Amino acid sequence: IHGDYWLSNLLWCPKEKKVYMIDMRGRLENTFTTNGDKNYDYAKFLQSLVGFNNVINCGENIDDDVSDLYIKKFIDFFEISPEELQNIKNITALLILGSIPFHEELYDKLDIIVKIVGKLWSNIF
Repeated sequence: IHGDYWLSNLLWCPKEKKVYMIDMRGRLENTFTTNGDKNYDYAKFLQSLVGFNNVINCGENIDDDVSDLYIKKFIDFFEISPEELQNIKNITALLILGSIPFHEELYDKLDIIVKIVGKLWSNIF
């Protein structure tokens, strides 16, 4: 796994037509590894698709229709079952909530974050 796999950590090089991944966190205690639970990477990626990195970088959420379209593509591409998807959504919501203390600018955007988490946890909200 990458360990911090969200769109803000992917760079596109148009000249090489390649994607580069930065800020890899493949560390378990004192061991560096790429082993881990794929659902963590899926959750970090879903974090971008639901608009969280846009909130951090631009101060606003993305359009729900755009988000829904890319979430569907994500589900189809990785062949994620409904049960897996709910697990990934739960992890994503927890990652978002756990990120708030590390991003001071988010305190003014809590209404947007509540909307995003509510969408992930629609069975709870």
